[in-house]
Amino acid sequence: DATLPDKWIDSDSSLFRENFERKSFEVAHHLAGHPLFQLPQLMGLAERTLKTRPFDLYYDMGNVAPGQKWRDTNRAFSPLNALTQLEESDAWFIFRSAQRDPLYTELYRQAMEEVKDLVGRHIEPQISREDIIIFVTSPKRVTAYHIDRECNFILQLQGEKDLYVFDRQDRQILPEEEIEEFWAVDNNAPNYRPELQDRARLYKLAPGNGVHVPVNCPHWLKNADNISEIGRAHV
Repeated sequence: DATLPDKWIDSDSSLFRENFERKSFEVAHHLAGHPLFQLPQLMGLAERTLKTRPFDLYYDMGNVAPGQKWRDTNRAFSPLNALTQLEESDAWFIFRSAQRDPLYTELYRQAMEEVKDLVGRHIEPQISREDIIIFVTSPKRVTAYHIDRECNFILQLQGEKDLYVFDRQDRQILPEEEIEEFWAVDNNAPNYRPELQDRARLYKLAPGNGVHVPVNCPHWLKNADNISEIGRAHV
């Protein structure tokens, strides 16, 4: 695709390797404004995903608090209608495995090659899965507190958003039993503790920047008064 940027991510390579999968850090990127992340293209992606692999499109709607569990959200609505009314729909969309769509395959390939080059090719035997995920959220929408099984790069494409990342080594924030329950049985196991909110590191996301979030690092996000799009590459 001739419209692909020559480079996805800007980061000091030594700093990148020192901190990768150890602690969160900020990166710059060149994907903001790319045509594949504009709403008409995302509508097409949603339509194709719903037809061919509907489990790869997650969506919910409603006023979400940081400590709310994902199982408690509303999915009784038309996702395509909500996408066309993002300003008012209070919705959240996850396009999982976007690289399975032919329009996004080359974007995915380039992203993963850059990450591997930055980390070092020794990482390749340790990778069990690679993925590109696109998040689209309505104004002021909250993404609830959670941890991930994947090592992530969260890249802000449109709008502004606050990302709060906690220390995964702090056992007051993330007790051992919650880690064990998360990995064994329940994605909703980690519990948000508002009295410990001041221990989070705040990242101000805007188009062109992003954050590396290691496995098990608790985090939550709050959208500004705008539609937000995030691309997430994970390994």
